[in-house]
Amino acid sequence: MDENDINHEEWKKYGFQNKNPRTDFRGAGLMGLKNLINYVETNNLIFLEMIKDENEFIFAISSINVSYYLMTFFHLHDFLDYKKDKKVICSRKILKNFS
Repeated sequence: MDENDINHEEWKKYGFQNKNPRTDFRGAGLMGLKNLINYVETNNLIFLEMIKDENEFIFAISSINVSYYLMTFFHLHDFLDYKKDKKVICSRKILKNFS
């Protein structure tokens, strides 16, 4: 087995959708990964509770999706089309107060 091969069914235990976790980061990218790592490091006991089988919480993809939606809302994606995405991004006033 190749030690660089990260494909494994165990990733699904943590809430990834597939056996290769890389595919879940396509929308939130590196920011999604950083947010996920930060949450696990700062809230380790809560994280350990979330990933228990009986809780059925899909931690990883939930965290990545929250990152994606926040990045969209605060205009942090390069691919936004302002006319098309106007309903899901914050106003100029909110953005000004955010920064």
